[in-house]
Amino acid sequence: MTPRPPEAPSQEKADGQGSLVRYLVGLANQENRGPLAHLRREAANWPNCGGGALEQVARFFGERPNPDREDAMLLVATLFALNPTTNDPPGADMGRVMRETGRQRHAEDSTEARFQRLLGARSPEELATYLRHAVQLAGGAGVPIGWSQLLKDVTTLLQAFRYGSADQRDWVIRRWARSYWSPDKRQDSPPEQP
Repeated sequence: MTPRPPEAPSQEKADGQGSLVRYLVGLANQENRGPLAHLRREAANWPNCGGGALEQVARFFGERPNPDREDAMLLVATLFALNPTTNDPPGADMGRVMRETGRQRHAEDSTEARFQRLLGARSPEELATYLRHAVQLAGGAGVPIGWSQLLKDVTTLLQAFRYGSADQRDWVIRRWARSYWSPDKRQDSPPEQP
């Protein structure tokens, strides 16, 4: 018998984005392959996701339409299905994820090139493509994704693309860049001089 997906919270109680991440993690914890397979099949079709993906995600949209938020939720849900890590480390933005991915793969140069393409995305479609590649790369290296943070960041980036807000976009991109290129105080810093 196929396990049922975790129940989605009622619309009144749902906080949308946080509820979606908890729902996705619940699917992965239960090894509920059906809903994740629907989402995985739609990963390359974003933003034109079909009924299987919409069935899993639309319940979290909320009552008031918000296309950027809804598109971000669909994108992150399809990305989650490609790398269903149940660890949602707080503050693990894509800069940290890509830096750790490069370390785990012992391929910092090629990972950095991919990360630079992600930072340079100039449209929602490019962003989705480069994120898909980054998430799959991280999955292959066993690096967990900060799904809650990614959902917030993707929402901000999609709004920035839609409304031409370079400030919003730059804020996210610069934070990712700081996380990637800033020295890790625990591993990269030289010992302090007495």
